[in-house]
Amino acid sequence: MLQDCVPKPCNTLLRRSNLNPCEHFVKAPHNVNVKFGNISNKEHETVVVSWQPSEEGIEFLVGFQISVQIPGGEVVGCQLLLFHSNFSLEVGKSQQVYQSDPFPNLELGTEYVVTVIALPVPEQWEYYYTAKFFRTRSCAQINGVEKCRADWSPRNITMYQEGRDAILSFSMAPPQLNIENYFAFCSGDKINKYTNVPGIQGENQTHVSFRLTDLQFRVPYSCEIAADIEDAKRKVYKFMLEDTSAQSVITTNSLLIIICIILFLLSVFFLLILLFYQRKKRKGNKGKLEFPEENPLDSISSDSPILRHIRPQVFILYSSSDGPYHVAVVLQFAVFLQQHAAVQVSLDLWEQLQIAEHGKMNWLCQKIEESDFVLVVCSQGMYKMSNRQMVTQANEEVDVSIVGISMIAEDMYRAKSQGLSMSKYITVTFEYTSEQYIPKMLYLASRYHLMFSLPLLFSHLHQVQMHKPGIQLHVDVMTPEGYIKVPSGCSLYCALHKATQIYNET
Repeated sequence: MLQDCVPKPCNTLLRRSNLNPCEHFVKAPHNVNVKFGNISNKEHETVVVSWQPSEEGIEFLVGFQISVQIPGGEVVGCQLLLFHSNFSLEVGKSQQVYQSDPFPNLELGTEYVVTVIALPVPEQWEYYYTAKFFRTRSCAQINGVEKCRADWSPRNITMYQEGRDAILSFSMAPPQLNIENYFAFCSGDKINKYTNVPGIQGENQTHVSFRLTDLQFRVPYSCEIAADIEDAKRKVYKFMLEDTSAQSVITTNSLLIIICIILFLLSVFFLLILLFYQRKKRKGNKGKLEFPEENPLDSISSDSPILRHIRPQVFILYSSSDGPYHVAVVLQFAVFLQQHAAVQVSLDLWEQLQIAEHGKMNWLCQKIEESDFVLVVCSQGMYKMSNRQMVTQANEEVDVSIVGISMIAEDMYRAKSQGLSMSKYITVTFEYTSEQYIPKMLYLASRYHLMFSLPLLFSHLHQVQMHKPGIQLHVDVMTPEGYIKVPSGCSLYCALHKATQIYNET
């Protein structure tokens, strides 16, 4: 029997004359659930409460009291379910589900608490009821956003840039919501700007826009856009202006990099073809690779000294521990010197057959002894390996660059003690390294930082002075600006650019 709540003393609910009033109790109900009901009035919510009784004290159960109220506020609905006087439950009835009548006319999008009390209620007992919080459905859930003013927010927000101005546009609210004005609050770069945005009346008018002026490039801005009504739902839109004047510069640099990469790939392709034909042509000289050369004498100014007719033998020593990008730079640098510096370059990558035939150490000793110059490409990996004691097992691969450094250092100290020249040994660093990575054992060797010191390295290899009274040495491709004019120099530039980018990030 369901009826409205009527406050009654505890003893009025006890129908057993042989029991002391309020001595017995029933434990709180469980599995309290709230189910939304079908509503005809879409401006309010209707709920139905269900629950199950507890087994503890069920034989004394005489009914339930169900109430719905705003948390900390007034009761908006209360129902009393009482059993008939001759009705008594057994323990097996604890699985039965009870249900209240509908609680209508609840506010949409509002939090409520439903309380289910087991009767009778003793005067001193705190476990006789169960409370459950719930929130009614919002207007948007029942009616859709297009019919709810408070739940509507701007959509389809876009930004169009005109120089330092930003034009923001968004979709207006449906006409049935009667929203005539909007506003935007934008902040960023120490500015806070409120903009009133009036709606546009007329047929086929679905969007409205506003302009923000004199903004800064590459500064993040944030705008809160909403309808100009109470408790309106706001939409946040973030944007940043790009410096359009710099786009052309970026495009030019990107185009140059792409061209260099293409030239690099083409040069590698032609080098592979040349390698195939050279090996086929020179079977007697296994493992030795010669590249097509350009005589740098053709590009030397008329007032320059005469260079030596004999091509100096240059052996390049490096460490592969710095990864493939460093090895690619060394390879392209060797190709560039071979083609444009009038030298004969020896590199382990080109003489694998000789290394396999004679062994690494014998090949290394032979190259250091026979070469006119030994050029050591210093790097971070070489520096670290040269500064720590390394115990190499018999089955481990030996880094010949470390052994070569020790041999070079010993030869330099011997030459210094005998007063001989040490110009045979040269250390070089590239843009992504520095002189701090030159091994301490090689401090007596000449140093060049490439590509800035490329002309000095060229004069060192040919033992000529850069400047004399009335005479100046100049080779077009042997300058920091000119080496990129030839295909192998462009490939070297691309390899340097890639290595600098990779090693700066790490």
